[in-house]
Amino acid sequence: MVGENNKVVIVTGGSSGIGRRTASALKENGCIVYEFSRRSIPMEGVTHLSVDVTDEDAVNAAVQQVIQKETKIDAVINCAGFGISGAVEFTSMEQAKAQFDVNFFGTVTVNKAVLPFLRHQGKGHIVNISSVAAVAHIPFQTFYSASKAAISSYSYALANEVKPYGIHVTVVELGDICTGFTKARQKSILGDDEYGGRISRSVSQMEHDEQNGMDPARIGRYIAGIVEKKNPAVVYVAGAQYKFLSLLCKLLPAAARGKIVGKIYGQQAHHSAKLLYKLKNPPRMPPNWEAPRRYSFSGSVFSRWFLFCPVLLIQNFSVNGDGDHLPRNELSAGLQCLFCRHLQTAAAGHQIGRA
Repeated sequence: MVGENNKVVIVTGGSSGIGRRTASALKENGCIVYEFSRRSIPMEGVTHLSVDVTDEDAVNAAVQQVIQKETKIDAVINCAGFGISGAVEFTSMEQAKAQFDVNFFGTVTVNKAVLPFLRHQGKGHIVNISSVAAVAHIPFQTFYSASKAAISSYSYALANEVKPYGIHVTVVELGDICTGFTKARQKSILGDDEYGGRISRSVSQMEHDEQNGMDPARIGRYIAGIVEKKNPAVVYVAGAQYKFLSLLCKLLPAAARGKIVGKIYGQQAHHSAKLLYKLKNPPRMPPNWEAPRRYSFSGSVFSRWFLFCPVLLIQNFSVNGDGDHLPRNELSAGLQCLFCRHLQTAAAGHQIGRA
């Protein structure tokens, strides 16, 4: 039995990665934490229950055990998941189904087990972990992207179903994070020759980004902080750069979004290398450089206004993906910098062309 001020939280996938960091952060916040996973890796102050989220009977039994001991559940955080990579053409149906069984249906199974109790007690918070891959669909991680997109859509719909009963549903879309997830990914390069080496190069780029990604402890604290909110938003995106990416993917036409993601992860090596070089090494402006009054803007007039419109949107509207008001100025400044950098690059190209 716990006191009113001690929140009881279930964390799935709590034996490693984001789940473990989240469980630790919740414990530091004074929560009573139950960790569901197949492996028992002791953590002081956290109770482990051996649960495979794809086993409905095991999930139901574990949830009932928590209810009987604590008499309440305040929040459930679904972190359990893994990733596969490879070309769709060469991915077996068993692998594809296993990806959805854990990432999507594992989340559904846990939520289905706790929902009757949460509805009866008239309150609760379900937090489902998704990814920016849900909106920035990554080639050769097709089934992973699809499973995360399913979690996001499921969360949006579920939020409206259970809102009248005092239950909050939140989806957290994460970006690249440096955890053991990268090493645990089930990789397949079958068909790499047929695809011109694009599979191995794409996965290599993904792994590089992940290993240089965000600190998992920071993300664990971020997720734990969401549980403490009285009126949480339906969606949160961790990290200013990923908030911008998520917003951009929602604003861009599908063809433009696909072209950008494809050039980084899906094209031949020289194409992606050229794009990444341009992004990381913009032209340097000479001393006392002033922009000419007339210049040729790369692309069209549309591209100029397209980059500027998100600035206006973020300046005038506080909804930026996670419902918070504070990051608005940070994102707006970032977009303005990007817009100005694009103007400088275009103008520099014009000057060189004239020379």
